[in-house]
Amino acid sequence: MPRIDWQMWFAAFNTFPHIPRWFLRFLDQLGKGNKEVLSLLEKVPDRPPSVLRVLSYNYTFSAPGELKTEGRWWNRELVGRYIPFTIENPHGGGDEPVEPNFGHTKAE
Repeated sequence: MPRIDWQMWFAAFNTFPHIPRWFLRFLDQLGKGNKEVLSLLEKVPDRPPSVLRVLSYNYTFSAPGELKTEGRWWNRELVGRYIPFTIENPHGGGDEPVEPNFGHTKAE
């Protein structure tokens, strides 16, 4: 199974309401605090989030100088919400919102 970030990269080619079903199931399980799903995230919350907001970003490669001086491979710019609403989670109780981010690559 490909990594979640790879899956999200491909999912980002779709727009709401045509988002993949697996992503909706991912959000559902994230909201329920499924430990296997939470382990896919870089920052694992102690409890399910109370709010989910899904954002979309446009990614471009950084300049070689930025990589050398700042260690940054990518520049990113907020495109907007991938899902045009915030999901309030009845199972949640976490203080920090969890934001699965979708990256878009900019065609040059």
